[in-house]
Amino acid sequence: MAIGMAPAKWELAGGKPFSGPSGKIFDEALWQSKTPRDKVRVTNLVNFYIDDNNLYSVPKEVMDAERARVFAEIDEVKPNCLLIMGGDTLDLLTASRIETSKKGSIYAVGSKEGVTKWRGSIITILMPSGRLQKCVVAMHPSNFIRGQWKWLPIYKYIDVPRAVTQSSFAGLKLTPRSAITGPSFRQAREWLLHMLQQEYVSIDYEGWEHITCLGSGSTANEALCIPLNRVGSASYWVIAEEIELWKLWSQLLQSHKVKKVGQNASFEYIKSWLYGIYPTEFALDTLYMHHCLYPDFGGITDEWSGRKRDIDNPGHGLAFITSQYTDQHYYKDDGRNWTPALGEEKFWQYNCLDVMVTFEAAMKMKLELEKTGLWKTYVEMYQEELEHNLRMEWNGVALDVERRQAAGVTMLAEIAEISQAIKAEVGYDRVVAKRDWKTAKAPVGVLNLSSPKQMQYFLYEQRRHKPVYKVDKRTKQRKITTDKDALNSLARKDPVIYKIIKMKQIQDLKNDIIDQPLDAEGRMHFHVKTGGTNGTRKSTAESILGSGFNAQNLPRQGIARSLFLPS
Repeated sequence: MAIGMAPAKWELAGGKPFSGPSGKIFDEALWQSKTPRDKVRVTNLVNFYIDDNNLYSVPKEVMDAERARVFAEIDEVKPNCLLIMGGDTLDLLTASRIETSKKGSIYAVGSKEGVTKWRGSIITILMPSGRLQKCVVAMHPSNFIRGQWKWLPIYKYIDVPRAVTQSSFAGLKLTPRSAITGPSFRQAREWLLHMLQQEYVSIDYEGWEHITCLGSGSTANEALCIPLNRVGSASYWVIAEEIELWKLWSQLLQSHKVKKVGQNASFEYIKSWLYGIYPTEFALDTLYMHHCLYPDFGGITDEWSGRKRDIDNPGHGLAFITSQYTDQHYYKDDGRNWTPALGEEKFWQYNCLDVMVTFEAAMKMKLELEKTGLWKTYVEMYQEELEHNLRMEWNGVALDVERRQAAGVTMLAEIAEISQAIKAEVGYDRVVAKRDWKTAKAPVGVLNLSSPKQMQYFLYEQRRHKPVYKVDKRTKQRKITTDKDALNSLARKDPVIYKIIKMKQIQDLKNDIIDQPLDAEGRMHFHVKTGGTNGTRKSTAESILGSGFNAQNLPRQGIARSLFLPS
């Protein structure tokens, strides 16, 4: 059984759900799984046309009635598996209840949000009747029609086939996974000795400022987390025990016999070096293996990156890899949203899951690389390059510190001068390109050029320019924007905006170079990665060593590039 969002006009006329362009994609996906359409019961969350395609504009009492209708229909069919298509469908169907906001729109409480996170997951819904309904989550075919075409093969060859497979039997039959947490010293020691005898061992660290736990495992079914501290306590172990475990851990990582497996192992490498441990090669890095297999799924991004993920690209993160190669449902928010109040056990289980799914995906991707003839490409273009990338990140790049300081003074003076010129023309008490206050709202009389909300008001209300729009990648809706392209187009008619652009450029350069922290030797560290773009070209980003940025953004003109010294 499958459920979508709402019928299109032609579906209402024909009386058949999914009979238009979205239905054609759905039928093709079923055909790939050798499943006739007439064997699938198809329905929608609401059975009426919505003009603005916004399910959240439906009144609460109507949505409650539609949910009741759908639940009754599902209970009538009692399918082995329900294919949930679309983010809004997922949100509103899995909610424990629906409420109305102060603005009048409805919202879901206790739901699973984010279809690009949950798609591919095998989940269960507790029906109002008390029955557990097995489900598989997928994106709605209309997403591919509106431009997210890179997700189409995932829908056709992973998500729909997974639902078809799950429909062939009742109940849940998932890969067994055992997370060994809170081990005794003897248990942890014996586990590490056992790991030293394995051919492949999956490794995962947790912790940012310092390592909080060590995860390892040699199968997809079992992993052990060695905690290094507890909430409110300096250490999980007495000092002699921790020393012994660190020695064994060092042996494991430095062993030439054990082939290490990881996801974005750059993190484990650099963290290990900071602790005086020098691992031998990670034979399998699922991040780079996946990029080698699917370079058109987007460039490599890092878990610690503050950038929003481009939802038009599936990417190469562990969450997506897990959905592609395993039957483990989405769980990454368990780590990202973890707080001590949730309990240490949950965090340790998260660490073990990372270990197990990374191992399972790595073994499957290794076979796929060999089968497609890409194994040599992976070794030569990714693995052999990784050590060079790591050395560049570790050593950093020297800067001319005195000239950098002088450039900082000059930039501040230029920003102040342009700020005064803008202020004289627009009537604000102060114009800034970077927020320098701690309160939620900007002080009265201050124009903050880095605030989209303030810039919208300034450009389109006060300066009375015609609003510039862009299409939001997530919602596909047109939204007013004040981005770089908008400013450049408006600057042709308004000289003040030329000054605003110049002031923002100087501030951005100051943020990237002048305000970046340097180490004790006056060096800046960049995370260097192969595959930062769709190809295997190198790119740079912020390093876990505390500095760095995308160095491709350095302007060719001016002082910026000359501040970096060859060595």
